Amino acid sequence: MTETEWLACTDPAKMMGHLHANEENRSSGRGRKRHLFGCACGRRVVRLMSERGRNWLNLGERYADGLLDREQLVQLVMQEIDPVHGPNFDNRADMAAWWALGPDGIGDSAVAGIAAGEIENEARRQGAVYRTAVAAERKDQAAVLRDIFGNPFRPLAVDPSWLSWNDAVVVRLAQAAYEDRHMPEGTLDNGVLKILADAVAEAGCTDLDILNHCRQLGEHVRGCWVVDLILGKQ
Repeated sequence: MTETEWLACTDPAKMMGHLHANEENRSSGRGRKRHLFGCACGRRVVRLMSERGRNWLNLGERYADGLLDREQLVQLVMQEIDPVHGPNFDNRADMAAWWALGPDGIGDSAVAGIAAGEIENEARRQGAVYRTAVAAERKDQAAVLRDIFGNPFRPLAVDPSWLSWNDAVVVRLAQAAYEDRHMPEGTLDNGVLKILADAVAEAGCTDLDILNHCRQLGEHVRGCWVVDLILGKQ
């Protein structure tokens, strides 16, 4: 895949294939981002989930951020499922949430596929053109993937002076953007991101990829590459 293809791609499976094939992106740090992509895809159908499914998504995100280790995650999940027969899904959206619990993002592609399938089923129930709905969902998932991974053909770095400028306001804004999401969809606040862009610019950043991404309309999710870059998350 070329840079031009990456920026225009509407097939998240193809994009994930490129990331998985790249040695650098198979590092343990990238596992967190793959995991968060799965959770973000799950949240795209969170309206269709039971309370248990929503809880699984929350646990998946906590695990991705290192707030739970694998043993703690398993213990919490096992409290809600049959230890012999495993999970009894209330619906396919809950199945997406279950796959989002997979270690190191191995379920990311499965979650994306199940979420797209739920969009198709919802469109069918509403009498809409389901193929159009699925194509739109895949396109949106690809945009989410770019929000999380950025442009792998053009890696960027943070100037340490940006982080210390004005009593570390850039870092504090990035942390606020990361924590204060619109729930249950899990999207970041675009207003906070725009303020972050202004602060980074005042701190001395002139990189248009960073500034434009923060000011970009549309959905940003936990794992957003600019926020992660500032917070030192991989």
